[in-house]
Amino acid sequence: MRLTEPLVAFVRGSARSGTTLLSDIMNENPEIAILVEQPLGDLAHGIAGIFWFEKHRDEQRETIAARSRKASKKHGAKHYDPIENPDRMRYPRRYPMRDRFAHIVAAIVGASLEKPAARIIGSKTPGHWNDYELRIVQELFEQVRYVFIVRNPLDTINSIVNRRNAAREGRDLWPDKPIAEAISRYREGVCLLLSCASSYPEHTYVIRYDDLIDDTDRTLQGLGRFLGVELRDTSGLVRPSRPAENVLSHAEDAAVRSALGDAIDTWRSKRLTGPVGVVETQLDDCIDVARPGKEYRFDAPVGERGVLGSGWSGAQPKGIWSDAAVSDVFFRVPAGGEYLVTVRFSASAASKREPMTFHTSLANDERAHTLRKGGAGQIVLGPLRLEGGRAHRLRFSFGELQSAKGLLLRRLRVDAR
Repeated sequence: MRLTEPLVAFVRGSARSGTTLLSDIMNENPEIAILVEQPLGDLAHGIAGIFWFEKHRDEQRETIAARSRKASKKHGAKHYDPIENPDRMRYPRRYPMRDRFAHIVAAIVGASLEKPAARIIGSKTPGHWNDYELRIVQELFEQVRYVFIVRNPLDTINSIVNRRNAAREGRDLWPDKPIAEAISRYREGVCLLLSCASSYPEHTYVIRYDDLIDDTDRTLQGLGRFLGVELRDTSGLVRPSRPAENVLSHAEDAAVRSALGDAIDTWRSKRLTGPVGVVETQLDDCIDVARPGKEYRFDAPVGERGVLGSGWSGAQPKGIWSDAAVSDVFFRVPAGGEYLVTVRFSASAASKREPMTFHTSLANDERAHTLRKGGAGQIVLGPLRLEGGRAHRLRFSFGELQSAKGLLLRRLRVDAR
C-alpha cells in the first residue's frame, strides 16, 4: 500500500500574537493535526534512534556479503541469511525503516491528536526556531507551508507584560523580563517572517490578528485555500473583540511607543492577510532603526535578537552562532545616504588548509569572504547607499556549512559615511 505523505504547516508568530488561537482553530478540522508547543522537528529528531535495527541489519548484510564472497571462492556456495525472507512474505516490512521516516512522524502526530488520517500535520511554537528543526522537516517532507500571524505591537507587548505581572503575583508562569526584552522578541518575530518571505515566498501566508477576530470566516477561507482544506471556527473559539486594559507602566508605554510607534499608529491601515507578497514593506516600521554609531552587541548574557531573522542559534555568553546555510540580520537607517556596516565575529573552523568561505549580501552588494584562520575577525561592508525607512536584509550565506563552521556573531555597527 502506498502511503500519501501529508503536507506540513508551521504556525509561527511572536508570543501573545494569536498563534495558539489560530492553531486551535486549525485543529478543529479532522484533517489537520497541529502540535502545540511541541516542535515537529524536535519530535523527528527525538525518534530517529528507532532505526537502530535497520542500521544493524545493514551492517549484518555487509558482513554476510563479505563472507559469502569469500566462501564462494572456496566452495561455490552462497551464504544463507535465516533472518530475511522478503520473497516469501506478503508484508516484508518488520521493523522501522528510514524510507518511511516521514510517515512514521505523521503517524505519531496523528495518533497524538487522535487524527490518524490527518492530511496536514505541523507544529505551533511562537518566537525563534532552531534551524535544525526546520532542516530535518524539510528533508523529510516535500510539502512545507509557513503560516504567520501578526498583531499590533502595542497589544502584543501589553499581553506579554500582563502575563509577566500575573506571574509576579504568583497567578501565572511567565519569564520575568524587562520591557526591552518584549520589544526585542516582537521584532524578532517580524524578522523571522521577513526571512521566510525571502526564502519561501510561494509557501508563506500571513494573517493579521485583527482580521481573524473581526472577519473570521473570510480570513479562514483564505488560509484554507492556501492549505487546500476547509477551515471554520466550528467551536466558536473566536470571541468578540473588546479593548484590553493597558497594564504597561508609564515608562513601559513610552518605551514601546518610542520603539514601535509608527507601526502602532498605522496598524489599522495595514493590509497584511494573504500570501506573503501582500506584506511587501508594510512591516518595515517594526524593524529597529540602527542610529549611526549604534552598536548591536550579541555577546551579552541574553544577546540582542531583535535584529535577527532565521539561521541563528540561541544566545551564548560570547555571541550567537549562525546555524544554517543562510542567516539574516534586518535593520533600518534613519535617512537615505551612504553607510558603513561593520561586523565583528569569531570563527573556529577556518585554517590555511581548509579556509572558510562565505558570502554577504546587503542592498544588492554581494561579496565573498575567505577566512584562513580562526579566532576573532571583522568585515566592513560599504560604503553602501541605503534607503531610509525601509528594512534592509544583511544576508550571510555559508553554502553547505553548518553551525560548527559558521560565524559567532559578536557585534554589528552601522555608521553614516
